[in-house]
Amino acid sequence: MKKKAHIDIKYLLCALYLVVYLLGFFVIEHVLKPTHYHILTTPLDYQIPFCEWMIFFYYAWFPYMAFSYLYTFLFDQKNYLKLITFTFSGMTIFLIVSAVYPNMLDLRPAHLPNRNIACILTNFIYFMDTPTNVLPSIHVYNSIGFALALSHSDHLTHKQKIFSDLLCFMICICVFFVKQHGIIDVLLAILMALVFYIIVYRQDLYIFKKDYHNRYKH
Repeated sequence: MKKKAHIDIKYLLCALYLVVYLLGFFVIEHVLKPTHYHILTTPLDYQIPFCEWMIFFYYAWFPYMAFSYLYTFLFDQKNYLKLITFTFSGMTIFLIVSAVYPNMLDLRPAHLPNRNIACILTNFIYFMDTPTNVLPSIHVYNSIGFALALSHSDHLTHKQKIFSDLLCFMICICVFFVKQHGIIDVLLAILMALVFYIIVYRQDLYIFKKDYHNRYKH
């Protein structure tokens, strides 16, 4: 049976960084408005077929994110602290890259008719999220972070961890098929994830580490 962790307000307040991130992204997208964007599209990106049905995995990222943060916060706070260290670090780097190196992709279909529910959902994402500032892919990077946090949890079963890993994989590849990301921004997301995996999980460095160990050392 899972034991609910003591809720520390400062751990919870860390989640407010998500608001800071969204505000930062809004400023970069709508206030700075760069006059020039670096195109990241490669010839290989054009060879990957468009498949609107993969959009369901793209949308799966949102409940996957909510579950990962909430589950680790409530039942596995060490992994929660590692998760926010991992994801928030990458999101900060993403904002910096977007501000100093405006970038974009030109992969989306010129016109996508609403012929089915998958197309409708894809067009909604296209409307809400411009194809600018995609480097590195936070959709991919954070998915890897969620999978790492859940795979290191002692409270999930082996089958649950396998499901999480498979979901992460499908989310990471779906971005190619719905033309939200390309080879370069996904590869750099994976590379950045590897760097922070070493820092957070191999070197065991994360926010509030000393406080956590002082609280639970007994």
